[in-house]
Amino acid sequence: MRLILHIGKAKTGTTSLQSFLYSNRSHLEAQGFRLLDSAGSPNNVGLAVVFSTAGPSAASYWHRERGIRSEAEKRKFLQETRFMEEIIREIRASPAHCHTLILTSEQLWERLRGEEIEQFAQWCRINFTECQVVLYLRDQVELATSRWSMQVKAGNHLSLRRSVSKLLSISPSADSDRLKQWSQFFGKIPSVNIYRGSGAWDVRSHFAEKFMPKVEGLAFPPTSDNRSYGKVSIHIVRLVNALFLAWTWKAEGKQPYIKARARLRSRLLAFLRPVIELDKSRLRLSRKRASMVREHFREANSEMSRIYLNGDHLTAPPEPRNLEQR
Repeated sequence: MRLILHIGKAKTGTTSLQSFLYSNRSHLEAQGFRLLDSAGSPNNVGLAVVFSTAGPSAASYWHRERGIRSEAEKRKFLQETRFMEEIIREIRASPAHCHTLILTSEQLWERLRGEEIEQFAQWCRINFTECQVVLYLRDQVELATSRWSMQVKAGNHLSLRRSVSKLLSISPSADSDRLKQWSQFFGKIPSVNIYRGSGAWDVRSHFAEKFMPKVEGLAFPPTSDNRSYGKVSIHIVRLVNALFLAWTWKAEGKQPYIKARARLRSRLLAFLRPVIELDKSRLRLSRKRASMVREHFREANSEMSRIYLNGDHLTAPPEPRNLEQR
């Protein structure tokens, strides 16, 4: 069986793509494309957890749902539930007409490094005849605001200025270096694609046309999965986050008042959700800050463009912008 392995990155429409695949599951399977339940659905995060040696902060919602707080508890859980054996059993139970398995989780890109990628690649070679690794990258200027929105959704109340500063502290060659590891251990350069976060471009259509070109009749329902906050709503949520702590590991057991405050935060955000969803404005960086981001990643982006993108440019040209969210 052939494998299409979608590894991310985060904030490139991964949630939308995963929901699309699983909502079309029966239709895809009828035409030879298999999806799994045992690795998690619609995000197959379980595979990232198995091959990652990071602690429970990695893919934390997976650990939290199972009450896992340490690497030792994770290993015990995987052994007792025969987690990997169940994944392999489900793969081998695929209908005879299924020729391709699709695995998808941005956590594979976010969490696996070096030897972890190598071990995962060995597992893929054992269980599949061919593997196509698929990665979507995003213009870092667009990523900066989307990343800030994600941080605020997670419970932070940091400003855009601080969020961008953290982005600029990342090595500009981090993505390029990791791509080299995936290429090395899988013995093949991944299919690297540019995510276009605006306009009529749709990651679901792009994925279907490029990697499942013969599949017909797929449904593309309107989606707002994991949509970024707007200019007003993000400050509403930041204020709520500043007043009420989000869920943390400390919320369990020792400090019950933190857990109570986290519940209050969730209820308040649920009450404000209709107001938040009305805000359709787009977050944008100022020209100055956008230029800083472009310059930081310029050389690394040129290298990735040459090696992985056939000369296509990851970073969009500057746009005239006057306002910046603080």
